[in-house]
Amino acid sequence: MNREWLSINALAAATGIPESTTRRYIRSFGRYLSPTKAKGKFRRYAASAVPILEQISDWYKSGREREEIETLLRDGQPITVEEVELSTTTNLTPSLQVVLSRIADALERLEHQGELERRVETLERARGSLPWWARLTRKKGKK
Repeated sequence: MNREWLSINALAAATGIPESTTRRYIRSFGRYLSPTKAKGKFRRYAASAVPILEQISDWYKSGREREEIETLLRDGQPITVEEVELSTTTNLTPSLQVVLSRIADALERLEHQGELERRVETLERARGSLPWWARLTRKKGKK
């Protein structure tokens, strides 16, 4: 499998984050980035490090502290990844088309699940604002 390896300069360019800041993020959170590949004195990072660095930058911009970001990364906080639309004219092997179709189906189900979870939260908040007597439920079989 051929992976694309990026230098720190290339990571900075891909993310729009200044090189010095990219270096600081790597020093602080390098263990959460994709494996590094040493080439001589220079380290290389997998292209999958780009969305992680962008998320770290977004967390800092939203006012989060280093320790909080460390916790989010350690606990597996989902990383926001920009959606990319594939062209239908791309020549894909049949097996890759099946995989992409399954991924699209899974994403739809996750989106639907998120909507259901939001509805449940709304109902729970509404129930919590009812007077205590309206929250009582009748037990079956008792009169």
